Amino acid sequence: MTRQRKVTFAPLPHPQSERKRNKTATAAHLRRKGFRQDYNLGETLRNTSHMIVEPRPELASRAADSLKKHDCAFIRRSDGSYSYAILAYRSLAPPSEDEIDGKNRSGSSERSLEEVMAFVMDTAGSLKVLKREQWSRLVRLVSEEEAVVPAKRRRDLLRRANGNEKDSIPPSITSFVPPSLNQDEDISLMDVLNALATEL
Repeated sequence: MTRQRKVTFAPLPHPQSERKRNKTATAAHLRRKGFRQDYNLGETLRNTSHMIVEPRPELASRAADSLKKHDCAFIRRSDGSYSYAILAYRSLAPPSEDEIDGKNRSGSSERSLEEVMAFVMDTAGSLKVLKREQWSRLVRLVSEEEAVVPAKRRRDLLRRANGNEKDSIPPSITSFVPPSLNQDEDISLMDVLNALATEL
């Protein structure tokens, strides 16, 4: 004996309202704090003018506190360099065992939660979790000035780099055909670009 199930579907959204919602979502994504087209996730800071350095620790902490989920920032690495990262989430976390032991020795038995921010540090998904007390030392906001290189300037730079002022305008779309699966040879992006350049 088979049982029949009743399935109902929600009404489809109005196409125009769906387009409007997608446009709004895209615009919000582009307005994310700290987004720069000239940096990739995990890339090391190239110029100190690309980050905002606050003059006092309390201002730096307040600036870091202004970050929201998916905002970008420069995060100080253990070697002292800064990497372009994205805020994955903010959360409350219990203190580490070392901190609990230290507090117990000092007479306090309180296990309060502390605010943390978790940043994705590179394309491999490495995560760096920072406690509030570390924000002023390790988090720097991104300067969004000159973040977008105008298309004409980019073309001029490419022409100068190639040494050809007239006919080295890059294509607007580049396609990539991956090597066959049975090919044992490694191929890099530079190999593909060199092959494309010789075909032109």
